[in-house]
Amino acid sequence: MYNQYYLFDKRLNPIEQIPFRFYYKFKCKNSPNCPGHKLMIHDWELIESYRRWRHRYVEKEVLLSQIKDTWLNKLCSPKRDTYFYVGNIWQRPKQFLVLGVFYPPKSEPTLFTRQFC
Repeated sequence: MYNQYYLFDKRLNPIEQIPFRFYYKFKCKNSPNCPGHKLMIHDWELIESYRRWRHRYVEKEVLLSQIKDTWLNKLCSPKRDTYFYVGNIWQRPKQFLVLGVFYPPKSEPTLFTRQFC
């Protein structure tokens, strides 16, 4: 399943799987009766960070702590206006995954507001 093929049928190395699954658990802000959500993170940036950092942070606990700090405390900090790109797969159309995270800094309020048509 993880084998990739070149356009001219030349064999490439299989994609390396990481040994962990990461999730976001959250509740909807404007819905007090929200039971909560748990979405698996299938973000390329997180997976590549794991692959790069595992050599820098040799101990598993330190590595996982660094990933948690980055994806929870930095990307989802109150200073950021965080959005998840979500999607699903055709075998499970009701099960969504976080495919990416967009985390621009929150903008300062201004005297004027823009309206888009």
